Amino acid sequence: CSSDLSTRRAVESIVARLQEDTGLKVRVVCPPRGIQRNKEAYGAYMRPISKAWDLDQASVVISAEQREQGLTRNRYGLLDI
Repeated sequence: CSSDLSTRRAVESIVARLQEDTGLKVRVVCPPRGIQRNKEAYGAYMRPISKAWDLDQASVVISAEQREQGLTRNRYGLLDI
């Protein structure tokens, strides 16, 4: 989808600028929906990612999980720029 590609490019541009301005290593992860509610499952999901990205104290991970409205279960937009 072209909107997904344009969103990806926008996020990559923002992340690159943030890294350049701050010196931080910024990464964005999009975990499976609902996994953040389970600490053990989220930890198991993130461990190999953290190792592969060589995360350290100068790293910031933005976790972008698609959220749903409580009663209707309609999905909120993942990112608005």
